[in-house]
Amino acid sequence: MQMIIICLIIGIVFGSAYTYFKVKRRYQQELAQLRRIDYVDAEQKNREILAEPELTQYQYQMRYIRQCELAPYRPMNKEAIQYFYYLNEWIQRNQLNWYVSFEVSMGAFIRTTGRVNTVLQKLAFRSYNSKRVDFLLIDYYGSPRGVIEYHGSGHYLSQSANERMQVKMMVLQKVGIPLIEIPEQLDKQEFFERLQVLL
Repeated sequence: MQMIIICLIIGIVFGSAYTYFKVKRRYQQELAQLRRIDYVDAEQKNREILAEPELTQYQYQMRYIRQCELAPYRPMNKEAIQYFYYLNEWIQRNQLNWYVSFEVSMGAFIRTTGRVNTVLQKLAFRSYNSKRVDFLLIDYYGSPRGVIEYHGSGHYLSQSANERMQVKMMVLQKVGIPLIEIPEQLDKQEFFERLQVLL
């Protein structure tokens, strides 16, 4: 009888200990999950703040603009503007009815074809729409004839410059628009020679 009581006591002790540790473990798991949820919520709030979704609304756009000082800014630096003049001179020399645009968003002259799913099209468009080309040559009908990228002294100051250039190259190659890259301090005659591939 005494042995049975001892076994019962041992069973109760072990059972209680097992239940305690099981409950404790579950509590710790739930606590960790709550902490993860709080962390995700905090991260989401930070993303929402940084994303500033209200910028899509007219009244917020107007408010921010009113509260900020604005000033005109030269869209081309001194190095690039020289090649802008060269391009116009080359067009006149070759009697082309072409025009030069500068700092053009790639989404303004390249679009997706609609042959793949809509989500993929949007992702592809967003991948290149934010990229700008230094100079875009268009013909009389407004069709793109070539892109000129000038790699001046400030071109590779940004760490992502090379990645951006790779995206531009891939997009232009896919649509068949010639790309001419101009290194820093290329003289006018050499520049004109490189442009001959567009004729």
